[in-house]
Amino acid sequence: MRFLALSLVLLLTACARQPARSRMWAHYQRVGAIQSAVVAGDLHIARSAAYWVARNRPTDNLPANAGPYGESMRAAARVVADAPSLDEAAMATARMGGTCGECHTALQRGPHFTAAPNAPPPSDTSLPDQMTLHLWVLSRMWDGLTGPSDASWQHGAMALNATPHYQARVARNGRDRTVADSLARRVYVLGQQAVMAGRGDRVVIYGQLLGTCADCHQHYRVRLPRASAGG
Repeated sequence: MRFLALSLVLLLTACARQPARSRMWAHYQRVGAIQSAVVAGDLHIARSAAYWVARNRPTDNLPANAGPYGESMRAAARVVADAPSLDEAAMATARMGGTCGECHTALQRGPHFTAAPNAPPPSDTSLPDQMTLHLWVLSRMWDGLTGPSDASWQHGAMALNATPHYQARVARNGRDRTVADSLARRVYVLGQQAVMAGRGDRVVIYGQLLGTCADCHQHYRVRLPRASAGG
């Protein structure tokens, strides 16, 4: 599943030629596939999508000052492609999202996000509801990085802080409560940090949040819909 698809994105393309628009959209989709695969704990799919990004320049037919951002994007993609662990892939993926936002700011163009859809109502009794909320949070904060969009980041961060503790549900059926407690505390701390974070701190927070999701899904063998690396 591409959680990025939860957002309706309208690209500002009036000043760019069609090849540049198509290239940007292709990269946006592939980087979104990497993000989704990391969340799902699927390092193989994340690597496969990252190889494509590393091989393809996103900034051809764009102004010259876009070049360094394109190289930073490809460098981060190479880290994902060679990552020995999900944690390393998660941090590099966050850097890719941050680089998108930096380039859009420098060029004064990029995606505009429509008003964020309403967050799923939090529930302290349903684990699926909590996971749905977390996916919504990740999508909003991803919009915040790639836009960049302060409003989208804050929508996600505030919703994450509204998430009740749910580890008792995770720990049922013989599962390890200690691990569940540790992961829940980590998410709680990151949520607190995210609300106060300026743009310069958001990449690290998002990378840690992605890594926490991946660790949890891998530890408890949660199977999310399989991400696609694209053709």
